[in-house]
Amino acid sequence: MRKLESVASTRHTVMTAASRKRRMWEEVILCIVFPLAMLPLLYVVQGHRYRLIESLGPGGVPVHFSWPGLFLAYILPSLVALASLIYAGEWPHQRLSKSLLKHSGLAVRWFLVRRLQFKSILAASDSHLTVDRYLRLIALAVGDSFLLLFSVAFLLGVVFSDLSQFEFSEYTSWDTVHAGFSVISQYPEETLAPSVYNNFVISFYTVPIYSFLFFTFFGLGEEAISDYVRAIAFSRRLSERLGLSRPR
Repeated sequence: MRKLESVASTRHTVMTAASRKRRMWEEVILCIVFPLAMLPLLYVVQGHRYRLIESLGPGGVPVHFSWPGLFLAYILPSLVALASLIYAGEWPHQRLSKSLLKHSGLAVRWFLVRRLQFKSILAASDSHLTVDRYLRLIALAVGDSFLLLFSVAFLLGVVFSDLSQFEFSEYTSWDTVHAGFSVISQYPEETLAPSVYNNFVISFYTVPIYSFLFFTFFGLGEEAISDYVRAIAFSRRLSERLGLSRPR
């Protein structure tokens, strides 16, 4: 989302070696270091190994319901989603109070109407993006905006649901939180409140739905199909060299 915003704003028309290196490290920190750092941080507030939900399977990380657990499992992901939402739907030089849906629609319309001019913008941005690929990214950004809004609302709903059903505890010590860590709790469907079970169902299906959406945008494009053709041709040549198939 940050890269899309940078290209659309046309602030950086020339990429120097220093700016390219800085952008690379920013992406490494945001996309690799930060997610990996979340693993041990979540372990700090993980009460036991995992929980099994009937007909669904593992129900996510069992978070110790305390202030650290609330921040790491709910507030921090919501802040990340809101940051991505701002980059997806609003450019910095415009007021954030504008309608997200309206602005996203105008962005797509602007890129479609001024398609020829936008080719030169992409060429000058040194982003290695084609117009078709960028339009798919814009379409994904619009879809991502809806998903991020849903994610934030869902996380807030889970917090309020947990506050009403579970006792809020204090994070007293590491040993207290991780006592009996090897426990695998099991929840039959009939023992769960409908709202709790629905939360598990929504979180269970959100990831595969978004994965299919992402593949639809990028796995069926011209670049992806050409990569498939090259991969098949390479596999065929390798098979012929190894004597596994007859040369054609």
